[in-house]
Amino acid sequence: MKEFYNNAYKIDSPHKYGGGKDGMPERTKKLLKTTSNFLKKTGLDDPSKKVLEIGCGMAYLCQVHPNYFGAEYSRTAVDLVKQCEK
Repeated sequence: MKEFYNNAYKIDSPHKYGGGKDGMPERTKKLLKTTSNFLKKTGLDDPSKKVLEIGCGMAYLCQVHPNYFGAEYSRTAVDLVKQCEK
């Protein structure tokens, strides 16, 4: 399983998890909207609450909550996020 996700987050992967013109940008917009709605509906949109996502991939959801924390299994995804932070 770990090998699958390490490969899936490579830039040239057909899954597009690691970026690219197709795939993730549109999926990410929908994911952010759905997650924001869920947080509002459950009362977890309160900035004093903490949100933990297990299997956060590229941590796109950090945009929806100021106290967001993510944990990821794929070393490839973690390395990509670190590159984006620079």
